[in-house]
Amino acid sequence: MDKIDQIDPQEKITKIVQKRHEQISEIKLYYDWNNQQFYKGIAYLGQNLDKFEKIFSKEEYKLKCENIISLSLSIGKILDLNNSIKTLLLSIKIFEEHKNYINNKNSNNNDNNNKTFITNLFLKNNFIPLSQNNFIKERIKQNSDNQNDSYKVMSKFYKSLYGNDSNFFNDLNNYYNSQNEINNKENNQKEENNKIKAESLSNTNIFYIRANICFNLDYPSTIYSACDIFYMLYNKMMDNICYNPNFLSYIEELDEYIINYFIKPCFDDLLKLSTFIVKNEVEELNSNLEKLYK
Repeated sequence: MDKIDQIDPQEKITKIVQKRHEQISEIKLYYDWNNQQFYKGIAYLGQNLDKFEKIFSKEEYKLKCENIISLSLSIGKILDLNNSIKTLLLSIKIFEEHKNYINNKNSNNNDNNNKTFITNLFLKNNFIPLSQNNFIKERIKQNSDNQNDSYKVMSKFYKSLYGNDSNFFNDLNNYYNSQNEINNKENNQKEENNKIKAESLSNTNIFYIRANICFNLDYPSTIYSACDIFYMLYNKMMDNICYNPNFLSYIEELDEYIINYFIKPCFDDLLKLSTFIVKNEVEELNSNLEKLYK
């Protein structure tokens, strides 16, 4: 009976990962500027990928790039943790914060007075991997005698990244909740209003890095690069430690987030682009025919 319980989740996870790997590989293929294949046998994309800029407004195009880069940076920081369960659990938190950012941004599009100042756990070291964050190490070291509850929780969580795996989930939730309580108190203070920036349309972020890019981005190349991050993230699900039946629901939750915020939008945009290309080709063909018979 125990063997059956172990095999069933493993089979489910394997099927999920195989299917997503195929989908991500297909996305990477068609977001490649050098690709010579027709999408669904209908439209040649390749060098036509520049037409994305005609489909979306400048604001939409920029936001799409920033969304993918933000997720890639945030997840990229935690791929090297010492076991896959930690990486996958933190990835769920990252997607939760990304979802909150998107929802909050949409709800505040017509109300600029309700912007929330973004605070990040690793504000001073945004591009240093979580497992190498010396800022946090030093903060814990300097406050080793500090009896404040917030320092105790933070210290316990950070040490659990390397230590006792069985307590990691509880340490993560305790840390996450404690940081939310601290940040909520800070956000209620009037002086926080002075720190608000135009791009800070978000609930408090703890693990999610929001990228605000000040130069033009290439959406196809952004997607192409992000595919490697999500491919590696799915690889983490295949580690033996993740085959515990009790962890299956977390993998399914993360998989749903990746589908909704990366895989599905990528395929939807490919469909929009191929439709746009075919429509233009038909219009051009009709125009040439009209000229021919005049």
